Amino acid sequence: MILYLSSTQHTNLLDFTGFYEPDSEMPIKKMVGNFVLKQFVVYDMRSFAHFTDVVLDRPAFGDTDEEFAQAIEEFLTMYSARVTVICEGLTRADPLFQSLLDSGVGNIVCDTEIGEIQQEIRECLSGQGMTRYAAKERLSRAGGQEHYRFDCKNVVVAVAGAQSRIGTTTAAIGLSTWLARVGASVCYVENHAGGHLAALARGYEMEVEAGGWQFGWRCCYREGCWER
Repeated sequence: MILYLSSTQHTNLLDFTGFYEPDSEMPIKKMVGNFVLKQFVVYDMRSFAHFTDVVLDRPAFGDTDEEFAQAIEEFLTMYSARVTVICEGLTRADPLFQSLLDSGVGNIVCDTEIGEIQQEIRECLSGQGMTRYAAKERLSRAGGQEHYRFDCKNVVVAVAGAQSRIGTTTAAIGLSTWLARVGASVCYVENHAGGHLAALARGYEMEVEAGGWQFGWRCCYREGCWER
């Protein structure tokens, strides 16, 4: 699943991909306007935390180049989505280019011709992502540096929200993911009319198992009764 934050001049830039089709395996959520990236990361991104790719159209953001790169770095410390930045005319000599690499972004679309721009976008959204630029590896997101042994069994943690759209699902899935990464065997179960799990399963290409979905080898998800 792709989240595309676009300026008004690039609103149709991803149309050629075919990902807007109803049966697309990689659907796009497009938001058009003027943004401040740091504010978006802090206040809005939790509603889109399940997206696998985030495409940022540089002209859509009022941040300075320094603020823009810093906001991306902060984003990558909290979320695991792959980031693609579209910045026509950007060159390797531009300080923003190196700042993006240092922030962990290797998917940079910087050509000025539409055909080449589309080719770069294809590379960025491919399975391996763009390989022509080597971004700085972010060890803080690699997981597994600390590993714990869990002797307890059948521990139930309930996460309840007082109202919708306050981040209950994000908090519950984040906790499940962290526990799985540090050594626990986790099953996330939810009761939610919005159908979040089915959308997540499609977006992350989870394997169907025992009436639920398997993600990796330590974390599975089922629709049930815990998260309200």
